[in-house]
Amino acid sequence: MIIEYIIDKGFAFIGLAEDTTKIWQPLKEISELVNFDYVIVLEGELLPHVDDVLESESLYFKEDFVIFLTDRKEPPKVNGQDHGPVRSFICSSQIFNIHYCSYKDHGVDEWAYYLLHLVYNKAVSPEKLEVRQLPLKPIRKISEESLINVIIPHKGDCKDLNSCLNCQLKSEFNRQNILVGFDEYKEDTDHQLVSHWGAEVSFYQANPPNVGPYVIRESLINKCDRGLLTFVDSDDLSCTDRLNVLAGSLNEQIRMVGSHELRFDVINKHIRAIRYPLNVSEALDIHTGFPLLHSTALMYLEDFERVGGYSTNRKFANDTQFLLRSYFYMNISNVDEFLYIRKTHPKSLTAGKTDPLSDEIRTKLANQWNTDFEKIRNEKLGVMDSSLAPIKVDKNELTRVK
Repeated sequence: MIIEYIIDKGFAFIGLAEDTTKIWQPLKEISELVNFDYVIVLEGELLPHVDDVLESESLYFKEDFVIFLTDRKEPPKVNGQDHGPVRSFICSSQIFNIHYCSYKDHGVDEWAYYLLHLVYNKAVSPEKLEVRQLPLKPIRKISEESLINVIIPHKGDCKDLNSCLNCQLKSEFNRQNILVGFDEYKEDTDHQLVSHWGAEVSFYQANPPNVGPYVIRESLINKCDRGLLTFVDSDDLSCTDRLNVLAGSLNEQIRMVGSHELRFDVINKHIRAIRYPLNVSEALDIHTGFPLLHSTALMYLEDFERVGGYSTNRKFANDTQFLLRSYFYMNISNVDEFLYIRKTHPKSLTAGKTDPLSDEIRTKLANQWNTDFEKIRNEKLGVMDSSLAPIKVDKNELTRVK
């Protein structure tokens, strides 16, 4: 492998070429990286790990790939924590060429953001999309595959769902049962997407529409009869190795497992590393906060049913109630890996502030749930006699879309 590099603007730009018979000149300009087979853009603080990166097995992946790089840090103990921007990456030459032609005039510290922007827009479609922490450590993946049911509620831009499915179907994990529920099916825009993915994905729509994500999720889960269960929001992306790593972490002791997230912030135009506590149950012992991002989680279908499923009486916050209730039924953890890419944008429920009362309502709910959580822990109240008990509201069944 031929390796040439140039250091500029606080970054190392490294080109790697497989053709050792060709005479390669030392890099003089960043633009010359387009001539190499692989490109590494490494922020200055990660330079001590350059040898680790150069020895990565990903450099021998023969298809197009994108791998974001961040420094390895101690996960928090109680709540999710922002550990700063992610600006480094490795990618194959074809992807870098498209990226460089589109965004060469932007600051180098924005390149990682715009690379992920290309993935979201499907301007590039890597066969491998991953995040690695430096220094590298071995990642445990499952060898024996069981069925994983992937639950995706959708409302909004069909382009987001298209990108979500494109990444999901490139998972290393082969046995997926992907179910999508449209909260507001639009024939003129959504039918083409259903036709394109219909052979690999089961699509349903809510009648009447606008029932919210928890009704959609619960209804889709009710169509599953075996296997494991995971979630994806339709404007988010699963990393290629997500299901293998999560499934390899479940066992008789750990019954629900999530991961860290790479946050794709469209509002502020950057990528950030968000880590979560590894021991979620222990974190909830300390404080009833937010130690797990629900959409990253994988669990057993039987445990979802045993916990009682979601409350379906509102369109937000019920995943928090579900987590607090689950604490009393199982051990919950996060793996120390970034396996999920979460998009935040003005139209999202959490970032968009579309409901002016949501903050007030969330605060009231949190206070009530936290109070009852402590009473249950102290054996002064039963789970199903508390505000954590699931509240079911009758909704029409989802109907199949073909």
